[in-house]
Amino acid sequence: MLRIKRVREADLPFLVKLYLKSYKGLEEYSEKDEDGAYHYLLWLYNNCPKTFFKAEADSKIIGFIAFDPFWNRHKKRNLEIHEVVVDPDYRKKGIGSKMIDLAIKIGKRKKDTEASLWVGKKNVNAIKWYKKLGFVKVGEWGKWFRFKKKI
Repeated sequence: MLRIKRVREADLPFLVKLYLKSYKGLEEYSEKDEDGAYHYLLWLYNNCPKTFFKAEADSKIIGFIAFDPFWNRHKKRNLEIHEVVVDPDYRKKGIGSKMIDLAIKIGKRKKDTEASLWVGKKNVNAIKWYKKLGFVKVGEWGKWFRFKKKI
């Protein structure tokens, strides 16, 4: 049974391993080692304390999402999705979609009008998935594409 709960600081070492496993083959878009990954996830934890969630199944953490429903850009209220990670062994089971749905639900409650995120240009599976969820490419910067969705 899938459960989505807030991340606790004690979860971070488990999330580090999941993060590095999930970015295998796409390392140019991720932190390079456990120390870098830990500090990045700690930054997310400190900046998104109420909107950093983990997905659990089979008595283990199998995914996580970190987002900020108070991201203000160009005088619009925006839900910024910083990270969505699902264990490769659990992909294509709707886990990421459930986490995105939770983020959008919270964003709507906070009066956000759109959701946005960055995705690596070579991360073709994520790009297809975000498009399937209704996100549209709106720009690019270096090795990244910018995607948005009205909510």
